[in-house]
Amino acid sequence: MPELKIRMFGVCVATPLQGQNNPASVPELFVLTPLSPRSRLASDKQTQIDALYTYMVVRESNVLGTSRRKPDYDLLRGNYYAYMLHREEVRVSVDQGNRVTLPTPANDFPQNPGFPSTDPRWICHLPSLMPPGTVSLLPTVLAPLGQPIEPKLGARLKFSDGEFRGTFPCGRPVAQTTFKHSRFNGYLAQEMAWSINVDQTVSFLCDSFDGAGSTQIDLAPVLGRAIDVFFVSAPLITMEDIATHFANPCSMRNDHHNGAQYDYEFEVLWDLFTFPSGAGMPVPVILPQQGTRVDCIPGGA
Repeated sequence: MPELKIRMFGVCVATPLQGQNNPASVPELFVLTPLSPRSRLASDKQTQIDALYTYMVVRESNVLGTSRRKPDYDLLRGNYYAYMLHREEVRVSVDQGNRVTLPTPANDFPQNPGFPSTDPRWICHLPSLMPPGTVSLLPTVLAPLGQPIEPKLGARLKFSDGEFRGTFPCGRPVAQTTFKHSRFNGYLAQEMAWSINVDQTVSFLCDSFDGAGSTQIDLAPVLGRAIDVFFVSAPLITMEDIATHFANPCSMRNDHHNGAQYDYEFEVLWDLFTFPSGAGMPVPVILPQQGTRVDCIPGGA
């Protein structure tokens, strides 16, 4: 049976994840992206954080011609479509509410990831970067549709079925990740992935946070092959890179961090959290071999 697989990376955070104490499943899981449509200065007062946008990229061949929502961009002569997501929740029509599986092995958490690892405990757990009890997600980021939703939230995916993983698609990292303003030192997943089996047309159901209505994107497998979707929060320059390297996004090497030692885009994630006044925001070091594809570490909370 074909698989629908959504691969998520960039400036995004999944919840609820409890780091090394993840359960085997959760009733529902959200992936959140911040709203940051303008560039801004990082906390070092000299590095520019580029404007960030949330979007999905999919093969044109998987999109039905009758789909109500049309793409915002045709990429590579129409071979790929990009859909901009702004202040909206996205659900998948084949989601039957059977709980989201977290493939966490029963054994103790290892010192380093095996390859290929799918354990979601490798996803960076943001609250653990700070002293216990000092940061938490803003409650309004998870407010139900129809209620006021956090204005700093750009988009959110909602799952209540399928399997959610933390993965290393680009191979085992050459070094552990360290952080500015945190004592954390360890290996971290390069991306998050959610998948579910499909044997029919599948729709992405999109509902506005702010009363602008609903729409949907209709997809279908081609010749029994998987439907691959990228869900990304990053500068727009990354969109063309994803289309160009869709089959192997680990080959992307376009650096958009303006020569900084640290990934200051990570600071934008903290917009979705309560944060102690005057405290330094943890940001990961950019490892030497990394480029656009793997240096934007996704988070969990």
